[in-house]
Amino acid sequence: MFKNSFKFYFLNSILLLSITTSIFTRAEGAETLVSPEKPKIKIASFIGVTIGGDIGQYQETLSYSRNETRKLYLDEIINAALKLSNDQYNPADALWPLQQIQEIADGKREYNKFRDSLNIALSIGEFFKSEIEKLHQVNGITSSERKIEFINNLNNDKAQYDHFVVIHFAPTGRGLFKMTGVLGAINNSGIERSFEGNGQLVDCISQVAAGIFYSVMNNEFPNWVNPNPNLTWIAGPKNANQLSFKEAKLYCLGQSARLPLASEFLLAQQGGAFRNGGVERILNGEIYFVGDLMRQAGVNYYVTTKATAFGIQTDVQAVVGQTGYVWCVKGTMNQTDTYIQKIYSLRRILDPKGMNILYFPESVEAKNLLSLKAIESLLINSNAFGAELDETLSTLDLMTNEEALKILKANNNWPLK
Repeated sequence: MFKNSFKFYFLNSILLLSITTSIFTRAEGAETLVSPEKPKIKIASFIGVTIGGDIGQYQETLSYSRNETRKLYLDEIINAALKLSNDQYNPADALWPLQQIQEIADGKREYNKFRDSLNIALSIGEFFKSEIEKLHQVNGITSSERKIEFINNLNNDKAQYDHFVVIHFAPTGRGLFKMTGVLGAINNSGIERSFEGNGQLVDCISQVAAGIFYSVMNNEFPNWVNPNPNLTWIAGPKNANQLSFKEAKLYCLGQSARLPLASEFLLAQQGGAFRNGGVERILNGEIYFVGDLMRQAGVNYYVTTKATAFGIQTDVQAVVGQTGYVWCVKGTMNQTDTYIQKIYSLRRILDPKGMNILYFPESVEAKNLLSLKAIESLLINSNAFGAELDETLSTLDLMTNEEALKILKANNNWPLK
């Protein structure tokens, strides 16, 4: 009986796939996904669902050799026989009946799995559609704002859809599942988007539905723009884990390049490793050397991230023997970075020691103090690294750019050389 039931289940699955294929080839010439020209997608009301093999059971089966499996199987039968006979059993009399009982129990379990799976495909398809509807309601999406509609054209050939959804899921063990939902366009492009769900079956359906819903409903924003298109990024050496600052600088020189400024590097890593002009993101605690020159001559710097009470923050600090990673750049600095570096250069000329005039105003020449306040104001107004209000200059001493430039010109410190 079990073999016949399994055969029926297998044929039923093949039939489901053939029906799905035939239904999803009716509409032609449809646009792919959501576009300004076609702001809605029309999904076929029939959701194709296929059930895969038990991944958890498959892994467990293959984790034992044939001999190990035999031993486990024999141990189970012997232990059962011992319990039934109060530790006194004749193997010839007890093992064979127990083996038959075990095989019947295993067969019963497989039959129950088949029986419980008969209408599961229909249930999953309907639950999926109800989840999409719920997401519309929860997010307050009105009928005119909807971008997802389900189309049933079984009794109306004029009702055409342009997308389909197919769901495949498989058990992973202990009542948990892995599910993949595919949203596909019915046109010559054949474009598909896949969405994943993990956990209990109802959670998988919710996750897949949410993935499809948000991918369609989310607003489109402009793509990331390369902030420094004149720069070419060169990755650090692959055969070295971490370098000293001197080694990092030497490596860049060997590549006919330079160390990036902190601003250049942070803008590039915001783009990530998959966009033109971007580099891989900084991991928490990693150190990357940069080529900034700030208040003190001969002091080198690195960029790092650290966990704070306000989340992960980026910081630029002076190198004191640290080792780290390196990216190099070819190309000239942009206008803003060039301006900031020239202001820092002027500050080093007026105060070679790079003293903090907020806390130690007496440590600089009195004739230069006002000019240094003007320079710090320009750096703060330019959002320069190393310049922070109430860290390098008090709020009361902060000047506008016009006020700062007037003072620098009066002291013959402007224009910049």
